[in-house]
Amino acid sequence: MQMTIKETSNGVISFRAQETTSPIDRREFIKNLAAVSIGARISRAAGTLPVAQPLKKGYYSIAAAILPRHAEAEEIFPVLARYREKGYTGVWNENDYLRWSWSIHPDQDFLGNWMLFNIFDFTLSKEKALYQKYLFQLCGKCVELGLDFYGSFWLPKLNIEMRDYLREHIPNALGSCMLQGQRQETLCTCHDGAGLAFLEQMVSSYFRLSPDIRGLKVATLDNGCFICDETCPHAHGTTRVQHVANLYGSVQKAMQGVRADAQLFVYEWFWEQGYLQEIQKQITPPYFIVCKIEVKTRQHLEAAFAGEPLFDASNLTGEEGSDFKEDVNAVGAQRLVEMPAMGGGIDDFFFGSPPFPGRLHRRMQLHRKVQCDKFFEFECGTHWADSNEEAYAIFNAYPEISPQDLLERVASVIYTKPEARKLAMLGWRHFDQGYGHLPIGLGETNCQEFSGRFGFAWTMCIATPLVREAFGDTDQKHRIHWFSPYNFFNRTLVDRLET
Repeated sequence: MQMTIKETSNGVISFRAQETTSPIDRREFIKNLAAVSIGARISRAAGTLPVAQPLKKGYYSIAAAILPRHAEAEEIFPVLARYREKGYTGVWNENDYLRWSWSIHPDQDFLGNWMLFNIFDFTLSKEKALYQKYLFQLCGKCVELGLDFYGSFWLPKLNIEMRDYLREHIPNALGSCMLQGQRQETLCTCHDGAGLAFLEQMVSSYFRLSPDIRGLKVATLDNGCFICDETCPHAHGTTRVQHVANLYGSVQKAMQGVRADAQLFVYEWFWEQGYLQEIQKQITPPYFIVCKIEVKTRQHLEAAFAGEPLFDASNLTGEEGSDFKEDVNAVGAQRLVEMPAMGGGIDDFFFGSPPFPGRLHRRMQLHRKVQCDKFFEFECGTHWADSNEEAYAIFNAYPEISPQDLLERVASVIYTKPEARKLAMLGWRHFDQGYGHLPIGLGETNCQEFSGRFGFAWTMCIATPLVREAFGDTDQKHRIHWFSPYNFFNRTLVDRLET
């Protein structure tokens, strides 16, 4: 049976099969078109990518793409070449694909779904030769192609080997904090402990591995990165926020001790009031703040409930959040690095992001409006060679392009036949519209961090029905999986999600 997508005169989407047309609702449309888009990606990946001339310097002064999953550096050399062709200025990566496996290891996060790079592995681990070879090969290829390479670590992240090493050699480098009533061991970032000196040693060693590491993105307070609080034996009246600032101060001191032009990228994540101001006391310009522009903006989906402030790298409201505005006032737009989902998305945890080049165009127009010309691609995903990547490439080269012209150019890059281009543009527009109605920012859900968790979970909602009996009465947190809809949806929420 041959099936095509058709838009009727009143704007209703229909599927035409054997001369029979039946209207379907948005949820059914998204489900079917998702399958179409995945199939299109597979068929395109199997063919030959369009050959394009390298783009001239574009709107973005920093445009760092994330790397897709790979086991060896050589696997992604063609990807790096494509990134350069599309006008990206560099790459960054924090996902450790080198030692990840399907067998869950205690150093893998979230039940083994991913594993993050640890700076200890590059500098002192028994496996350091593996990581150093990888870094050397990756940086070498980036230099060959004219791409910048940015390292990225969550600090201070104790893995098993690092913890054992410190207990044996530098026990005073270990500190502690309280988390949900439990004492957690930390790499101490109090001035009275030995952890900061050890951290500086690792950062210095990392930058000495290659002169081609352009900068370092540093994050903390998540993914098992515990920071000493007031209860640490080395605290002596100092606070967690001061210990976070100590961390960033030591990192910058160490990296610039090796190379004065090394760039520090401070990731604003799980910060509370006063964090930026305290950090600014210990780091010196130039440095960059990595942030997400839509955080704390709201969707307006229900009349009965106010939307919950958006939590992560959503692409829903097209507005600037209060945190972003505060960052502009603190350091200026030219020192902000936004983290949008350009070639990937918040939903990439399970599937590729929807093909919505028009929505990405509006995001990039927002960058231009607020004079932000730097981004690191969203970290919890991958990167596809698709319409979203093409939208970036075209906007970067022609930042004044209109929405219609951008879609037409994207379609002309991917498809040769006029009818295919027309259908692609129709599908992109409706995916764009449908995605905007996803209930990522519902309010009063009684689910902790609903917005961020639903941002990942919605693709599983497409694959599985929302059956009321399958859900509990309360948020089950980590019992199944933090991002599983069956873990944090509840029975009273199902009716709202269905509408």
